[in-house]
Amino acid sequence: MQGTSQRQPGDKEAPVTHRLSLCVLALALILAVPAASFAQEATVTGTITDSTGGVLPGVTVTATNSDSGNTFVTVTDSAGVFRLPLRIGTYQFTAELAGFATVTRSGIDMQINQRAVLNLQLAPSTVQETVQVTGEAPLLDLTSSTVSGNIDQRQVKDLPVNGRNWLDLAMLAPGSRANAGGESPIPRAQVAFQINMDGQQVTNSVTSTTEPRYSRDSIAEFEFVSNRFDATQGHSMGVVVNAVSKSGTNRHEGTLSGYFRDARLNTKDYVLNRTPPYSNQQVSGTYGGPIKKDRIHIFANWEGEREPQTYVYANPRYPKFDTDLQGVRRQRTGGVKVDFQLSPQKHLSIRDNTYNQFLPGSGGGATTHVSGATSAVRRSNQSWLQFTQVFGNNRINELKGGYLGYSWGFDSLVMYKGGAFPGCQLSKPSNVRCGSTRYQVKGYTIGTATNQPQYIGQKSVQVRDDFGFSYNALGRHDVKTGGEFTNHVFDFQWCSYCNGNLDATLLAAPSADALYAMFPVWNDASTWNPLPLSSSSIRYRQSVGNFHLQNNRQLYAGWWQDDWAASKRLTLNLGVRYDADIKVMGENIKVLPWRTGNVPYELTHFVPRLGFAYRINDKTVLHGGYGKYFTQLENDAQHQSNLAAQTLIPEALYDGRVDFAVNPFNGPRPTIDQARARLCSTALTPTCIRREISSEIPSPNHKLTYSHQTSAGVQRQFGTEIAVEANYVFTGQRKEEVDYNMNLTYDPATGDNIPFSIIASRPYSDWGFVNGEFMQGWSNYHGLETSLTKRFSHHYQLAATYTFAALHDTQGDPCQIVRTVDGSPACATITFKLKQDVGGEYTLAATDQRHRAVVNGIWEVGKGVQISGVYFYGSGMRTTVSCSCPARDTGSGGGTRRLNDGTFLARNSFVGSPLHRIDTRLQKRFPLGGHRSIDGIAELFNVLNHKNYGSYTTAVDNPAYGQPVYNNNVAYASRAAQLGFRLGF
Repeated sequence: MQGTSQRQPGDKEAPVTHRLSLCVLALALILAVPAASFAQEATVTGTITDSTGGVLPGVTVTATNSDSGNTFVTVTDSAGVFRLPLRIGTYQFTAELAGFATVTRSGIDMQINQRAVLNLQLAPSTVQETVQVTGEAPLLDLTSSTVSGNIDQRQVKDLPVNGRNWLDLAMLAPGSRANAGGESPIPRAQVAFQINMDGQQVTNSVTSTTEPRYSRDSIAEFEFVSNRFDATQGHSMGVVVNAVSKSGTNRHEGTLSGYFRDARLNTKDYVLNRTPPYSNQQVSGTYGGPIKKDRIHIFANWEGEREPQTYVYANPRYPKFDTDLQGVRRQRTGGVKVDFQLSPQKHLSIRDNTYNQFLPGSGGGATTHVSGATSAVRRSNQSWLQFTQVFGNNRINELKGGYLGYSWGFDSLVMYKGGAFPGCQLSKPSNVRCGSTRYQVKGYTIGTATNQPQYIGQKSVQVRDDFGFSYNALGRHDVKTGGEFTNHVFDFQWCSYCNGNLDATLLAAPSADALYAMFPVWNDASTWNPLPLSSSSIRYRQSVGNFHLQNNRQLYAGWWQDDWAASKRLTLNLGVRYDADIKVMGENIKVLPWRTGNVPYELTHFVPRLGFAYRINDKTVLHGGYGKYFTQLENDAQHQSNLAAQTLIPEALYDGRVDFAVNPFNGPRPTIDQARARLCSTALTPTCIRREISSEIPSPNHKLTYSHQTSAGVQRQFGTEIAVEANYVFTGQRKEEVDYNMNLTYDPATGDNIPFSIIASRPYSDWGFVNGEFMQGWSNYHGLETSLTKRFSHHYQLAATYTFAALHDTQGDPCQIVRTVDGSPACATITFKLKQDVGGEYTLAATDQRHRAVVNGIWEVGKGVQISGVYFYGSGMRTTVSCSCPARDTGSGGGTRRLNDGTFLARNSFVGSPLHRIDTRLQKRFPLGGHRSIDGIAELFNVLNHKNYGSYTTAVDNPAYGQPVYNNNVAYASRAAQLGFRLGF
C-alpha cells in the first residue's frame, strides 16, 4: 500500500484563490465596520490611585508586548479603572498622568484567557520622572469561576511528547480524562468537547473520531476548560480547548527541526512479544519576523511526517488469519499568520492553515479479520480573520470570521481481481473500490465494514462579534455581549450497507479449516466462497438507492456575560446564553412513518451561566457556580435521516436454500424501484421484502443533548511562584444518544422484548430492523480535580495534577413504540419491570477511571543543557463486556450481556490494568555564532518499560477473554526513543 492521495467529494474545499478572496471580502467588511476586533486572548484590569488612595481618572495605560513591540492603549474611567484586551505574551505596562511620576511595571506574562488584575499607584511629581515597579502577575484568577488549566509556551515547546501531537498535552491539565493520544481531549462522544483555534471553531461536526491537525511548532499555548466556561462559549456539554497559534515578533528568527524514531530504538512490545516494524520521520520548519517593525509581523510553518505503520490482526482461534498489515502514513501541515497593528487601539490578524493526511490501514485486534481494514484520506483548509478595536476607556469590540473546509474518505482494502468491485453503488470518486460483503460468525467478522466506504466533506463559515463595555452600578460591571452564526454544508458519498451484510450467527462459528477454505486470499474477494455459511444464516441486508447526500445546518447563538465586582472581595459571574441549531435533527426530512418532515425546531434554549469568585485575601480565592450547556450535536441525525429517505435496505430472511449465503435475494439485487414495489409496506404479500433502516434515524423522543455543570473550589498562592487549586466538579450529561431497534415489542409477562424474528409482534410488522436514535441516556461525573503550579524561576518550572473521580451512566429504560391512529410512531412509557439487560441499569460507566495523576517539569541545567519530563498515572479504566450468546433476539446482532443460562454479565465490569508512564527529554544547545544555534534532542518514552495496555478482549466467550490486545497508539507503547535536532536562526 502506498500513501497516494485519493480525490473525494468533500475535497472541493475552496482552492487557495477562493479562500483568499473570502479573506479579502471579510477584511473589507471589517474595515467598513467601525467597531471590530481581533481575538482577545487575555485581559488585564486594574485601578490607578494616588498616594492617598484616591482614584485617578484619565490615566493613560499602555501595554507594550516585549517581543512584537505592539502597543495596547486605554484610559482609566471616572473610577480610576482600566481594562485592556491583550494577546498572549510578556508585557511592560506604563501609567501616565500629567503632574504625576510615570510608573512602569515590566515582565508581566499573560496567558490565554487569563484575567489579570494590575493595580498601580502614582505619586505627585513636579519633574518628569519614571518609577520602575517590580513584580509578576498573580497566579490566581481573582474574578472568574471557570475551572481550567493552561498549557504554557514552555510546556508546548519543551516537554517530551511521543508523536508530537500538541493536543496530547491536554493530559497535563486538571480534569483531563483521555489516556490515549489522538484527536479527542476526552474519551467520550464529540458532543462532549469543542476545540477552538484563535477563536475559530474547528471541531468536526459529523463524527467524533477525526479533527483537523496542526504542527506542534505552530501552537503558542492553549487552555483546557474542564467545567463551567462562561456564556461567551458554547457548543459543548463537556470541555473546551482554546488554543492560540504563534505570531511573529520584531526579531527575524526561525527553526528547522527533525525528529526520528525507529524500531531499533524500541523494546519488544509486551503483547506481541516482538518488536513490530516501525519508523517515523518528522521535519518541521518555522519563520517569524517583522514586515514592519512594531506594526506588522508574519509567522509561517510547515511540517511533514512519514510513518510506516503496522496494524496487527491476531486471533488464537484462527491463527492462519493473523496478519501484520503494513503501510506508510503521511501527513502534511502548514500555515501562515500575519498580525497588524493599525493603531494602538486597532489590531488585525489573518491566519490560513492546511492539513493533509493519508492513513494506509486501520483497526487490528482479535475479533475482526484483516479484510475489515480501510485506508483513509483527511484534508482541511482554514482561513480566519480577527480584528479588535478599543473605544475610549470602557468599550471593546471584537469581530471574527472565516472558513473551515474539512474532508475525509475511507475505502476498503479488499479488491475484486485486483480492481474495483463490479456493481459498485457509489458514483464518486472514480477510483473507489467499494468493498466486499460483511460476514458475521460468532465472535468474528470478515469483510468490509457496513458503513464503508465513505467520502465526506464539511464546509463551514463562521462569523462572531463580541462587544465589551464597563459601567458602575452598585459596583463595577464588565460586560461582554455578542452573537455568532455558523453555516455548515455537508457532502457525502456514503456506502451504508450498500455491500451487504450476512448475519451467520445462528450456529456455532465454523472450524478454523472451514473458514480458511472460505476466505483464502484476504484482499481478493473473487477467491471467497462463503456458501457453507448458508445453514448458519439468520438474515441478509443490503441497501439500494442514491448514496450521495447533501445537507446543511445553521447555528445561531447570543450571550450576555456580566462580571460584576459587587465588592472589593466578591465578583459575580452572571451570564445567559441562547443557542439554536437548525436542521441538525433532520426536522425537514420525510421518512414515513418514522419522520414526518415537519418536526418543529428547538428554539427555546436560553440557559444560565452563574458563578462567583470571593477573594479572602490577595493570596486566596474561593469560586464556584452552576451552568447549563447545550451541545453541538454530531450531524448524524440529519444525514442519516437523509440516507433513509434516499435509500432503503431490503431484508432477506434465511429460507433454507443451500445457496442463501451467495444468493440471498434468489436472483439479482433489486433496484430501489423494484425493492420499493416489493416492500411489505407497499403490499403485504408472502414474498414481500421488509424494509430496514440500519443507520440511525431519530426516534419520536429525539431532543438536543445538554449538561448541568457545577463546581466549587479554592485557589491559594504561596509567595510569588507557587499556586495550588482544588475543585469539586460535577458534570451531569442529559439526553445522551442511545441506539436500539425501534421495531420491538416488550412483554410484561417476561420483562423482555418479544423475539424480533416473530414478525407479527413487531409494532410495524411490515418493517424490519429500524435503528432508532433515542436521546434518553444520562451520565454523572463527580471529580475532585487538584493542581499545583510552580512558575518558571530559578531555572525550572513544575506542575502537577491529581484527579479522584467517578463516572456513572445509564442508557435509560427503552420506550415502547406504538402505532398511532395516523400511522406515525409514538414513544409510550413502559410501566412494568424489565430484565436488567433490557432496562436502563445505572452503573459505573465505560471509561470510568478512579485515579489520575500527572507531573511535569522543565529544568534549565546550565551550559545549554535542558532536562524535562512527564509522569503519568491512570488507574484501570472500565470497559464493556459482552457475549455472542443467542439468548436475546433484538434484530441487531452483535454482543449481549445475557448468557445462555439466563444469567447476566455485570455491566461495564471489566477493569483494565493501571497505567504508569515516564517520558523524558534531554536537550543540549550548541551556539553557532550570532543568533544561530543547534539543539541536540534525545527523548525516551515509557522509561521504565511498564506494561501499559490500551485494549482488551472483552467478549467472555472468546478464548482470549481478559487478555490484552495490541494497540498501536503511542500512549501504550513499550519503551521507545526519539532523536532530533532543532536549528535556530
